[in-house]
Amino acid sequence: MAELEVDLLEVHLGPEDLPRRGARVVETFNAIRRELGHDLVVHAPEFMMTGAGPSLVDLASPDEAIRSLSVSALEATLAMAKEVGAILLVVHPGGITPTVDELDPGEGLDILVDELDHLHDHSIEAGILMTVENMPWYYHHKPLDGGEAQRWESTIMVGPDDMDVLAPHVDGMTLDVSHAFLHDPSGGMDAIEGFLDRHLDRILHLHLSDALPPDHEGLQIGEGLVDMEKVIRSFRGRQVTAVPEIMGGHRGGGLSFQRALKELRRIESTIA
Repeated sequence: MAELEVDLLEVHLGPEDLPRRGARVVETFNAIRRELGHDLVVHAPEFMMTGAGPSLVDLASPDEAIRSLSVSALEATLAMAKEVGAILLVVHPGGITPTVDELDPGEGLDILVDELDHLHDHSIEAGILMTVENMPWYYHHKPLDGGEAQRWESTIMVGPDDMDVLAPHVDGMTLDVSHAFLHDPSGGMDAIEGFLDRHLDRILHLHLSDALPPDHEGLQIGEGLVDMEKVIRSFRGRQVTAVPEIMGGHRGGGLSFQRALKELRRIESTIA
């Protein structure tokens, strides 16, 4: 992927990358930066290993043990991000559950704020911008053992309101347009427009892919219903980083990634 015509790479860490492969990851990406000059964005791991098995990293969990392990995982992520000279960190907000009835979104948001304050202090010391990513209504919980994925539900950062609360506790947000389109099982541009209207200055990074309701995210550009021209137009003349985030886009030497990049650049070229 580093050999493609891009100047930015986003590294999405897995649960094994921090404890077992950390040194190799750091060595690899430091070499890439030296040889090719890429900027790096680090996406924090979505899963972590616990004594009871794999678990979602969840800064908003009411379970103190899960929350403590999540903080430790993100502290380790920040340390690695500093070692590779990353410019920005993407963090999921947590608050994901088999059914929304199991969690109080307000309580989860309050817990999240406390943990973000702690981590933000670390990110400031590391010189890395910390962003929180918006989430879709449905979250595909994929077991690490290769079992069948389950459809869970998100309770935090599904729409633009929560960013009003979180804004003072992070440097900004990562807008995932596919997630935002899927803010509701019926889908639609409402949440995307809400984030753009209310939080444009807070959006520091973009994940760009298409979507179809109720839960088809990460689609190839043009294969869903996202008004990508509207999204790109909103950022004309602004300093913001962006990556195509196509499901499986890295496979085959990044063929789907390259196709998405070509289409996004075509759309950008048509906007005055």
